[in-house]
Amino acid sequence: MTFPPTPGAPPTRGASPGPAAPPTSDESMVARDHTCPPGPDDPTDPDEPFFREWRAARAASASLSRVRGHLRGSRQRAALVARILEVDCPVMATRLAGVVGSKGKGTAVLYAAATLAAAGLRVGTITGPGLRSSRDRIRIDGTALAPEDYRALSRLAASAIEALPPQSRRPADYVSPSGLYVLAGVRFLTDRCDVIVAEAGIGGASDELSLLPLGHLAVTSVFAEHGALLGSTVPEIAAEKLGAAGPCTRRILYLANHDAGSRSALRVAADRRAADLGIPAVPVRSSAQASSLGIPMPYGFGAGNAALGIALGQTMAEGLGIPPPSSCALGGVLATVRHPGRCTAHRMGEAGGVVVDAAVSGEGLSSALAYAREAFGGEPDRILVCLPQDKDLAGFSRQLAPVRERVVWMTLPASHLVCGPRPAWAGSEAALDGLRGLLTSGNVLVVGTALFVGDVLGALGVSTETLFTPPSRVSPSIRR
Repeated sequence: MTFPPTPGAPPTRGASPGPAAPPTSDESMVARDHTCPPGPDDPTDPDEPFFREWRAARAASASLSRVRGHLRGSRQRAALVARILEVDCPVMATRLAGVVGSKGKGTAVLYAAATLAAAGLRVGTITGPGLRSSRDRIRIDGTALAPEDYRALSRLAASAIEALPPQSRRPADYVSPSGLYVLAGVRFLTDRCDVIVAEAGIGGASDELSLLPLGHLAVTSVFAEHGALLGSTVPEIAAEKLGAAGPCTRRILYLANHDAGSRSALRVAADRRAADLGIPAVPVRSSAQASSLGIPMPYGFGAGNAALGIALGQTMAEGLGIPPPSSCALGGVLATVRHPGRCTAHRMGEAGGVVVDAAVSGEGLSSALAYAREAFGGEPDRILVCLPQDKDLAGFSRQLAPVRERVVWMTLPASHLVCGPRPAWAGSEAALDGLRGLLTSGNVLVVGTALFVGDVLGALGVSTETLFTPPSRVSPSIRR
């Protein structure tokens, strides 16, 4: 496997520019806009409106915590924002789809967008967190918003927040950053795109995505996570995520080729929600998509999520009366897709290779390990792990305990993620300011939360501006 050289890009956001190696004592990689959001005294930062109410609630209550559910924010305030921005109108449904699930939502959104672009449509997407910055949460035809467009989105979000009643001092009385990105993002993209595909945050029925008139809903794999928020069992979590479908939803698509227990729970939840709404629930399998396209799908775990996204894009096009793209046209666009941090190989200077994957489950870790062994021709020298407490620690333990001396537990500064103490299956611990040295210590596998993966991509100088190349458009705009 070929490892591309690291371009001469600046290090992670907030770090001082300089050579990739050797690491210096004044390297700082902590000023990441999605984990260290700007304060209210920095109104010039376009990220500030999105984090404004969250920061105010956090300052008002020391008890603000994910485990107690406060990180969800206020659904009532979010519903007011949806009304202010006029994004709750049912007429939008045919142009709007949502993606929920425990893992792989970003991949599904990306492949849905590429499929719709291959059909000649202009596609807006909303994901979270951003791969390297909050600006790349919002994309048009696979490319992150230009800085001036992101500032315009920021002003739109600020106007909506400022139209709300004053926040109370209750810990949960705020609009969550991820929810505001979704709601303001849909408003911003509506006049600029033909179709929009948006990713949920943590849940489904409880997520701000469910406030939108989703015409289609796609569900990636579901596993035990966020138990205190979503449910104590996989069936309960699956049902909660399916709750994002509403009166405007015309079809539910769900991933049908992961482990038997989760597959059964997801099928039951999808069928039940579809029956409640009187709509079809359609299982999607990756093998059929891969063989029909004749091009490589993403490695391992990502193949199913990509297939789900392709099916979602095709379904949306059909619902709009637009012929789905031919296999040739679709294959041409999909061949340009690049999704850094999803089983991707890189090189840090003249050192060994670096494989990066945002795995947070045992199944995802297994896929990442297999990819790394293939890339390196053997076991990685180091395995850097950053995993919140509400993810699959048990699944990681089963696979990493035998190689604990290679495992480094990474801690994030000033983050809202609760990573907890170093687990027994991690041989050592390191802070983010030591990241560069670790990335140049031989063949390295990086796994864990997307926030950490974003810092690694920044340290490697990997561009995340454009994720696919759309074709020349021949279809007329369907915008109002």
